Amino acid sequence: MQNFTDIPSSRTLSDSLIEILNNDKTGISCNSGTTFPTTNLQIGMLCYRTDQLKLYQLIGTNPDNWRFIMDLSSGIDAQFAAKLNAASYTAADVLAKLLTVDGAGTGLDADLLDGQHASAFASSTHNHNATYLGITAKAADADKLDGYDSTAFVRSVNGAGPDAAGNATVNIDLSSRVAKTGDTMTGNLTIQNTAPTINMQDTDNVTRYLHVNSNLIGFLNSGGGWDMYANNSGQVWAANYGWLHDYFFSAVGNCVRISSLNGSGVPGGNTGNCSPGESGVVNCYGTGNITTRNIELTDSGSSVGIRVVNQFYNCNCNCACDCNCGFCFPAGTMVTLAARVQRPIEEINIGEVLRSGIGGTSTVYALHRPLLGRRIAYRINGQIVTTGDHMFKTTQGWASIDADLYQALRYKVPYEAQGAAGSVAVVGSAIDPSKVGRLEVGCLVLTQDGSIVIESIEALNLPSDTQLYSLVTAEAPTFIADGFVVDGAPQEDF
Repeated sequence: MQNFTDIPSSRTLSDSLIEILNNDKTGISCNSGTTFPTTNLQIGMLCYRTDQLKLYQLIGTNPDNWRFIMDLSSGIDAQFAAKLNAASYTAADVLAKLLTVDGAGTGLDADLLDGQHASAFASSTHNHNATYLGITAKAADADKLDGYDSTAFVRSVNGAGPDAAGNATVNIDLSSRVAKTGDTMTGNLTIQNTAPTINMQDTDNVTRYLHVNSNLIGFLNSGGGWDMYANNSGQVWAANYGWLHDYFFSAVGNCVRISSLNGSGVPGGNTGNCSPGESGVVNCYGTGNITTRNIELTDSGSSVGIRVVNQFYNCNCNCACDCNCGFCFPAGTMVTLAARVQRPIEEINIGEVLRSGIGGTSTVYALHRPLLGRRIAYRINGQIVTTGDHMFKTTQGWASIDADLYQALRYKVPYEAQGAAGSVAVVGSAIDPSKVGRLEVGCLVLTQDGSIVIESIEALNLPSDTQLYSLVTAEAPTFIADGFVVDGAPQEDF
């Protein structure tokens, strides 16, 4: 039991009998109990833990340190019996333990190496030069080859010997052989197998191949695929393009419209007779009341030729045919009225009074509303959209993006427009083509507020059924569209 009590010296024995008996029992029980004592501790005292059946000894305090001594649950004899008897611990047992830690740096000095004593090996400083070929020597320094002295072998390639120097009697001539580097040969070189290949290796890059397969000869890329080859017919194929002859032509049927801005083509009209006789113009096409001059590419065999042709076609100027006619703007173009307010062009009606771009006002007496057809629309300064034949007023006079188209399709060419009494025939513009310049970047055009420089002209790819609008005006044959001064189909030259 752990019930030691400190008895003051002032107490009598009779008063301390119970404590004395308990202290005696504590001493007899060697401080046994289910917990370690925490008071009246003395270094070296024992404690038997009855809950563990183990014996501990106090080896330190602050903090208390109880060291395990013995497990008494199985008895002392059984624990000693589990230990190896010192008399039975042999040298073999010791060696087995050493082998588990033997190795470099352990300090163990083995007596044998693979069953041999150290005296059976040469040290690192030993040299066999006196008996064998030296460790720094070359094969040429050997006295014999396969047991034969050097005198038993041919010494020269082209010798006529044997002679006193040991030259051979067999002539070996290598002068007809091609050297591996820096040599030249004549005649044909044949490489024959199922798919002969010559590998050409760039030492600082990749390997490429000259290859023959079936009736093809060409070059392989570094991955082994064809880069380019030619067949027996002289046709050439390239990986990036396919057959190169597909890029050649024997005839060119398309014409190119003469235009300094875009080179857009004007499609042909009805086929038929042409009007010959103009100097330098050949191979005219079609018939009709409209004439355009085109550039045509021709195949001249080894070169591409070019010639100028006239092309004729009919146009009733309602833009239902495949010709180009009309001078128009798309819906949404803002027109300035006399009251200086703006309204979309598609909402302008006959009889409305507009602000003229050259002073005063102009009255709408007809509406022209064709489809775009095959014409090209343009956007000027990223703002106004128009057809190439519509005229703009510049500081130098009238100008249109496609002056040739104006001459061919608008100058005195009649077209239909909607008047107050229904459809009316309207004569085309009366402005002489010689007075119509080309509207291009850098031109200074008039606006409702003064003038502005043309900074960009962009060709647009609009659908052919795009609805267009234009106005035929009286008095001053001009009006203002998106702030620009444009023509209103002048019926007289001015």
